[in-house]
Amino acid sequence: MKELFLSTLSVLLFAGPLSAGWLENMKTKAEKKIEPVIGDIGAVIGGGQLGPGAPLGFPGAEAGIKIVATTISSDDNILIDTDLIDTDQEYFMIPAVNAGVGLPGGIAIVARGIKYNLENTDEAITWLGVSGRYTILKDSMLSPLPGITAVAGYNRLSVTDIKVHNISLGGVISKKLPLLSPYIGLSYDLNKGLIETAAANLEPSTNFMRIAGGVTINPIPFTYVDMGAIMSDGNLGYTGGAGIRF
Repeated sequence: MKELFLSTLSVLLFAGPLSAGWLENMKTKAEKKIEPVIGDIGAVIGGGQLGPGAPLGFPGAEAGIKIVATTISSDDNILIDTDLIDTDQEYFMIPAVNAGVGLPGGIAIVARGIKYNLENTDEAITWLGVSGRYTILKDSMLSPLPGITAVAGYNRLSVTDIKVHNISLGGVISKKLPLLSPYIGLSYDLNKGLIETAAANLEPSTNFMRIAGGVTINPIPFTYVDMGAIMSDGNLGYTGGAGIRF
């Protein structure tokens, strides 16, 4: 199932992100030149956390897929100038599998990740993340007030000699309506990379504000479909997902 999902995305969206040229290109650049790509990767691996899509209540649970994309920064020459993407490709995108559980006290924990082998190499990209959500004000159709949720997340993308870390702190306002829940969220993201080279280790970093808005649709009981837009450091992105929740 996972292989079919990833293969379909690779064909329909882009084949390049699973190639290895960008990794070697990153190792040859000065630290300042790497900061834009660290920001773009952080925008993707930290995206999709600002929404009402966490399990609600105890003992709730969810499982599904998530896709996050971001516009490549205009000064990000690493993703643009290698075979990672075609010259006409404007977005950097990674899919993930996610699962979550609701805990007592209005707390929910959601984990997500994916591992995929790079083309023509023994290396593999691994994306792992976890976020915690705390319900400050419960969202309910019976109340005219919106729900308010605090969100904190940690994400890491790693491949041989390269690691990118993302820490995201923010909040979400949502309103539950019949069959759907619109939301808007805001977070501050800290992104840091570690690139090991023969000469020295590079540690580029970049931080930015992220704003997100979208809607979660519940087409049939115990299912959901998420779709939304994200603005990270001035770059527009998109997020989508689907799964089961109970």
